[in-house]
Amino acid sequence: MKNSWKQVELRELVQSVIGGDWGKAPDYEDPEFVDVLCIRGTELRNWHEERGLSAAPRKIKKNSLVKRALNEGDIVLEVSGGGPEQPVGRLELIDKQSLAHNPEIPRVCTNFFRRVVLVDGIDPAYVVWFLKFFYSTGEIREYQAGSNNLRNLIYPKYETISFPLAPLNEQQRIVEKIETLFARLDKGEEAVRDVQKLLTRYRQSVLKSAVTGQLTADWRSERVDQLEHGRDLLQRGLKLRKDKWKGRYKYKEPVPPVVDGMPDLPEGWEWVSPHQMSKPEDNSLCIGPFGSNLKVEDYRDEGVPLVFVRHIRAKNFNGLNPKFIDESKTAELASHHVFPGDLLITKMGEPPGDVCIYPDDQPLAVITADCIRFAAFEPIVDKFFLEVVIGSPVVQAQIKKIAKGVAQQKVTLANFKQIALPFPSLDEQLEIASLVDDAMSKTAVLEEWCETELKRSASLRQSILKDAFAGKLVPQDPTDEPASALLARIAAEKPTAKKTRRKTSA
Repeated sequence: MKNSWKQVELRELVQSVIGGDWGKAPDYEDPEFVDVLCIRGTELRNWHEERGLSAAPRKIKKNSLVKRALNEGDIVLEVSGGGPEQPVGRLELIDKQSLAHNPEIPRVCTNFFRRVVLVDGIDPAYVVWFLKFFYSTGEIREYQAGSNNLRNLIYPKYETISFPLAPLNEQQRIVEKIETLFARLDKGEEAVRDVQKLLTRYRQSVLKSAVTGQLTADWRSERVDQLEHGRDLLQRGLKLRKDKWKGRYKYKEPVPPVVDGMPDLPEGWEWVSPHQMSKPEDNSLCIGPFGSNLKVEDYRDEGVPLVFVRHIRAKNFNGLNPKFIDESKTAELASHHVFPGDLLITKMGEPPGDVCIYPDDQPLAVITADCIRFAAFEPIVDKFFLEVVIGSPVVQAQIKKIAKGVAQQKVTLANFKQIALPFPSLDEQLEIASLVDDAMSKTAVLEEWCETELKRSASLRQSILKDAFAGKLVPQDPTDEPASALLARIAAEKPTAKKTRRKTSA
């Protein structure tokens, strides 16, 4: 750190702090209440582009607004929220841009935040950049308490963070340099994300052409008299399915697909249901056990792995951070077993319907309640073709249509069993799966490059901030007032500032 800098505690730079106010609904009628726009955690997700544009209309008491109205230079600090992967403590600076939308309506923050006002003589942007850097290092976890899903910032402890105070002029030069460098990185990241969007559209186009017959149109026309009609293959499969039935109950014919409103298929194709394509065994198309059979207290650190929604991604099984159950419990949960080669589908999510194949190198597992296991009847259907079909826009649109729920969208197994899947000959299924795999492999190389570039950019941001607050980003000017003098001036004004200071509770 430069000689002209001073290490201080954050509290020495804070003039006042007050909790936010969520207030009442915008249609609440009371002459003592006024309209405001309330900043929530939602607004922080895309603050860089929107600056709180989506802030919620609310009404709060006039005397509450006097104390809580956000002004340029204020900091909004999250003190409650977070989650397993997101610590509490996010923050943003209220600047001119964030106050420009509907400027006649005051801004406040919700009671999950605090409004932090700094003392004079400090560049608020400098403080915010440092606190964002501090947050990104992960040290913020030492300043929070609460459950895994709802965390609370221990604010008195947070105010003791050691802060590198630079001379005011140098603070401003540092902020300008950070913002200049970050703007360049923004442009580079924007270009990479444009490539990602193009890749997404290309993948969707490939999948759509695959399940509508366009991808294999030429291939099919060259073999027009050699391919089994999907209708005949289905009938053969249904008979074979019935002949192989060894279930505990009398065999029931699988439910057919709901085809109302579905488009025409190429000649030789047929609409089928997942139920018709599943193995004839009991529970070859099933969901995971509910709480009466599988409870959180059953989870172990080793044993038979459990498959959760978080493990199922489009064409990718992510087995990271597994939970287990004791092997002694697997017999009880036999109807929910997952074997290598089974298809796994999410029955809840935003939206549900992600699908992947459980890899061959994975052990026997048990699915949990919000997952679907689909064991394909491979004498008539290729599992890799099914993975393509279920992930395609044609089927995803059906899943979206049958999904219900408010907080979380879910599909029922009964509805999933009868969605419509396009079904060509087995030879064409194999050709489609091969062509799609080849196309996706090529896009995967580009996608990996995009991810690498975004990670490199994030790493550069961290390096810039690290250098900034180590005094290495901009040159020092010996004519700048040293931080010690600035701090002495702040301390001298503190008695006045303390009179305006408030309680730190929300």
